[in-house]
Amino acid sequence: YVDQDDEGNGTLKRIKKDSFYWFKEYTKNQVLELCENYGKLDILWFDAGWVSESNGQDIELGEIVEEARKIQPWILSVDRTIGGAYENYVTPELCIPEEPLNVPWESCLTLGVDFTYEYGDYKSPRELVGMLVNIVAKGGNMALNVSPQPDGRIPVDAWDSLNGFGQWMKTFGDAIYGTRVCAPYQSGTLSFTQKGDSVYVFRLYPTV
Repeated sequence: YVDQDDEGNGTLKRIKKDSFYWFKEYTKNQVLELCENYGKLDILWFDAGWVSESNGQDIELGEIVEEARKIQPWILSVDRTIGGAYENYVTPELCIPEEPLNVPWESCLTLGVDFTYEYGDYKSPRELVGMLVNIVAKGGNMALNVSPQPDGRIPVDAWDSLNGFGQWMKTFGDAIYGTRVCAPYQSGTLSFTQKGDSVYVFRLYPTV
């Protein structure tokens, strides 16, 4: 139950609320607690697309984000599969768009076969570079999931892939960081990015 004012006359009445009402309140309070008590936050990355108005579960996330931005006005918000006026960028999952989206976006990809830990079968540094260049040439960002082992460690094979990827970024990162789409962005095995007056050209080799 919740106490609610009765038509503004100063009296209170007891209103029975269902469990979803309390779930919404709990969610809002948790988000606002994070915003108030844990320093500067950059992004609220919501990841529960099944909780939506279309499923009869309107969590009123827009109102929650508005309250959060009263505390931290700069904060970005992403609602994954739902979208909304309060969402700052979109997040294609386990795929790379065929064309630039002309809105801020990032592809959510995995180093292994899925978002959960599975032994072996990690993408090679060359595969990671190919995915990154494909995304950045189209104006996107890459979010890469790396699932740890049950004991919290990064598997050796995964570490080797990330290390090789990092070495490539040390050498060629200037053609990635801070760049923009450069038409035609891709042509055959070539991909293009641009930063100011500089145009960068990548030649991608087949992965084996």
